[in-house]
Amino acid sequence: MREFLLGPSPPQHGVARADQVLGAYIQPLGRAERGALEKADFILAAEGAADGLERDLFSFESERPERSLAVILTGRRGKELRLSLARHLPAFRTEAARQIVREVSRENAIFVIATALGNVVPSVLQPLIGAAEAAGDIVFLTANQIRMLFAIGAAYGADVGYLAQWREISSIVGAAFGWRSLARNLVSKLPFGAGLVPKGAVAYAGTAVMGEGLIFYYSTGRRMTRQEIRQAFRRAYSEAVAIARSLVGKLRPEAPDDGLVQD
Repeated sequence: MREFLLGPSPPQHGVARADQVLGAYIQPLGRAERGALEKADFILAAEGAADGLERDLFSFESERPERSLAVILTGRRGKELRLSLARHLPAFRTEAARQIVREVSRENAIFVIATALGNVVPSVLQPLIGAAEAAGDIVFLTANQIRMLFAIGAAYGADVGYLAQWREISSIVGAAFGWRSLARNLVSKLPFGAGLVPKGAVAYAGTAVMGEGLIFYYSTGRRMTRQEIRQAFRRAYSEAVAIARSLVGKLRPEAPDDGLVQD
């Protein structure tokens, strides 16, 4: 279990960091061990080793260990601890980072759809609304993506902050205008809200691909190629369309989505 949590051949500083939060105990447990477990944030027990433990715990599935970690991170307490778990125990990093990417991608899609609702009803103020929407989209999406960058960097044990991650921040700021241009090409202000779904889908997919690129970078030490980015966007867009359609239905059930552009 310890080897899985720390990963193969962990560096010495990684072992030291894990030792700050990780305790290992073998049955039968004495009074001191039971007292320590009572103070633990969570217990991951090997199969058959949970006998006599009265508090809730998670079972370590030796044949599918990744599933054990996913179950921990989807619980309320796991979500509260996920950055600390990922930073100290490498096995949690990929799943924790993917959760962060999904959440931020969804937030960005909701924002874009909500701001675009002003285009559903024609107005003499439409030019001003469109300009405000474009500026607001870029600022909000970019800020959210930078927040995502900080969280993923922290999950992977990297130094976090504007000075430490200025190269990645520059890439995000530059990409923001590219995604906005792509959204305009896909849906150029179609009437009656027809562009809501593709707008939301582009915001979701663009953020998701950026997050996937960050996970790839912190996992491998290299950046995705243009071809890899295009392939990642195609994969993400199909899922993004379904999510955006669901969000549009919740935010404005009567708005059609005839303007959907599939890729």
